[in-house]
Amino acid sequence: MRRISAAAFLAFLFVLPLAAQQRKPVDDRALVAILGTYHFSNPKLDYAKFEVADVMSPQKQREIASVVRLLVRFRPNKVAVEWPLADSEKTNVDYRKYVAGQFELTRNEVHQIGFRLAKQIGLKQVYLIDQGGSPQDTSLNAAVGYAREKSPAVFESFNRQINEFTTLFEKMQTEKSILEILRYMNSPAASHANHKLYIELAEVGAGDNFIGAEAVAGWYKRNLKIYANLAAISEPGDRILVLYGQGHKPILEQIAIDSEKIRIVDVLKYL
Repeated sequence: MRRISAAAFLAFLFVLPLAAQQRKPVDDRALVAILGTYHFSNPKLDYAKFEVADVMSPQKQREIASVVRLLVRFRPNKVAVEWPLADSEKTNVDYRKYVAGQFELTRNEVHQIGFRLAKQIGLKQVYLIDQGGSPQDTSLNAAVGYAREKSPAVFESFNRQINEFTTLFEKMQTEKSILEILRYMNSPAASHANHKLYIELAEVGAGDNFIGAEAVAGWYKRNLKIYANLAAISEPGDRILVLYGQGHKPILEQIAIDSEKIRIVDVLKYL
């Protein structure tokens, strides 16, 4: 048998730890897919107001079931939704009743998609991560009103984009399925168009009262709180489906990417 010299053996022992150091560590960060949606129950809380198709109709119920079947392929072990964290206990009482066949779902997307998805996967609870008010708060309304008087170019651009979106969305409600609408809403182009509205509004009151920047700062503050709640429930190895109003999607994704605690996966891969 060929003998191994002492020098060769020592060199081998030296190379082993180096090779181990060069191996890439396993990335077990929580994997998060954010599904940006519209509000099925149409509470008209957002600045852009439009009519939506009745999601309780037999056709729309079939369409929702189709969306849920596709989302199941993501294999989430947690479903996080846009309801106040403070309502977690009550909401999960309702969820457990729904699983037991003792609760009738409302039109709200938290019920229609969130509850259905969680039940189909066999989850014991849903996670509520919202914090703060609605996008249409007093500061946003005040900024738009100020723009009308002091920054007419910004106001006209803002109003034109809102009107274009409203017209497009109402047309899609009559011509497209819920799946097709969600695919559009979660496209990079749609996310960018929504987010751009806030950035443009930040110009209002520049050099004076900065009313636009203050309003947008409030929007960012709310989303930072939402991200904090999301990060708090995220553990290594998790696969979390986040169901949220589309306006939140670009900010939440960017914060998550910058944090490096969470890996964002494109939800369109599963739609």
